[in-house]
Amino acid sequence: MKGRFAWTLPATRTARELGLPLRVNTLVCVETRDDLLAIVEFVRDPGVERWSLLFLVPVERARLLPSLAPDEAEAVLAWLVEAEQFPGPLKTTEAPCYRQVVVQRWARLGASSPPRSARRGHGVRDGGGILFIAHTGKVYPAGFLLWSVICGRVVRL
Repeated sequence: MKGRFAWTLPATRTARELGLPLRVNTLVCVETRDDLLAIVEFVRDPGVERWSLLFLVPVERARLLPSLAPDEAEAVLAWLVEAEQFPGPLKTTEAPCYRQVVVQRWARLGASSPPRSARRGHGVRDGGGILFIAHTGKVYPAGFLLWSVICGRVVRL
């Protein structure tokens, strides 16, 4: 929705001022691929705890968006790994070839430890330490429980 990103920025500053950990989720598809360079500048902020890249799975409403071809998705992952774009923990969803790209890089470098960009979160934390704020301002206990349990609402002052 137009204007939501600009509205979100002050909310992220407030969250950081309150000491809340901030995790940024980014949908990766044809429409957002060219925005990744600008987004990485935002997520490099020391207040961003983790950057989660969610590669589009074309089901339900998502069928309206064009997903990346396999070689395009691999190019995005290689860019993330090769340039170590994000200094903190990076998580990919629906991008199983991420590990392959990382392992190939390790092999080329002869490295004994993973690059910073390979650190990843594991497990499901929904309802246990995180919350999800939708573009509408509604607050949910988890990103995958949308519409079922509303915990509150963030309002613009």
